[in-house]
Amino acid sequence: MLTLTSARLVLGNLAAWSHGSAIVYPSEIYDPRAIVDAVVQERCTALHGVPTHFLGVLAEVQRRQQAGEELDFSRLRFISSSCGGTAFPDRMSAGQELPLVHPSQSSS
Repeated sequence: MLTLTSARLVLGNLAAWSHGSAIVYPSEIYDPRAIVDAVVQERCTALHGVPTHFLGVLAEVQRRQQAGEELDFSRLRFISSSCGGTAFPDRMSAGQELPLVHPSQSSS
């Protein structure tokens, strides 16, 4: 059964593929460390997912920054969330962990 969320994820991938984007899949399962590593190492410009995943990624970013690690997110310009809710945008605007990021939410 194809849910609305999975349909949006599929459409997001199809849009990227059809426009010649390089798509990075950091791991086979959800792993915030792998996501942060991939965004930094591959110099990703966009990140797509759901708010709960982004909260885990932000927690990983905060953990690394508190440990003194410098992370370069200067290429990251756009974060797209595939479902509603305010937790992620509120956290982003309050924390400013990732500069130049413009979260966008689609709602049904």
